[in-house]
Amino acid sequence: MPSPSYLPGKPSDELSRFTNRKPEIEWFKRYLNAPAGSLSRLPTLMFYGVGGIGKSWLLKYLKRQLGDTWRGVATVRIDFTREGASNRIRDDFVEALAAIRGDITPEPCPRFDLAYGFLQVHRGVRDESTLDKPVRKTAFGVANEVIKGGLGLVPVVGPHLQIGYSVLEKLYPHLKGKLGLDDLAKTIQRELKTLRDLEVADIEKTLVWRLAEDLKSEGVITPPSSVHAAQAVIFVDTLEALGPADTSDSSIAISTRWLRDLICQLDSRVLFV
Repeated sequence: MPSPSYLPGKPSDELSRFTNRKPEIEWFKRYLNAPAGSLSRLPTLMFYGVGGIGKSWLLKYLKRQLGDTWRGVATVRIDFTREGASNRIRDDFVEALAAIRGDITPEPCPRFDLAYGFLQVHRGVRDESTLDKPVRKTAFGVANEVIKGGLGLVPVVGPHLQIGYSVLEKLYPHLKGKLGLDDLAKTIQRELKTLRDLEVADIEKTLVWRLAEDLKSEGVITPPSSVHAAQAVIFVDTLEALGPADTSDSSIAISTRWLRDLICQLDSRVLFV
């Protein structure tokens, strides 16, 4: 029997009904409003408790508040619940990182984007149409060409940046024609030469570092004039879903290492909740 039309939906879908949780909201605001330079590192806010008490609802509410009140702050919410996350994101840290990268900024992240493309080629992806973002499809195509030897690489130093600029225009067409892109072209060309000689395991080991370095670049997640310490907020919903109930602590530590590494590398500018 269908539910009567006058009954409200799930609480997590009814943010207009949100109430209470004032201490948690105040802690969130305290760190979000911290002036730039006032903290050596941002904390990680952890809301915990038994299932069903409203933790996910709180994260959704805080994210919406960001959109209403702090419009300049980049936000991502990655959901590991069985209902909210695909198996790829839950089971493969590479896809989880790609989800964060895709939602947090439209700006270039060449270290991560190219590494992701090379990984997909090495992992046996045959068709770029299976990738869900234009930049991922383009990076896959570039990596495929490099691995097959069809893209000659010129020296990364000096004025010869033809390959770097050519790939830049493919990856980030919205930048075409802009001035002052030499550093970006150099980074792209250097990454192509490095990634060409790496195996899957070697690329995976550096993937968190690559995304962190990209997000630290000036203007990628916030304007350089930002007055707040927190330049972005990443909400992580239901982290415990990464391991079944009978998973050992050591196994969970291994499966979440990528996230802990990312927090450590971005704790001066990204607030994790």
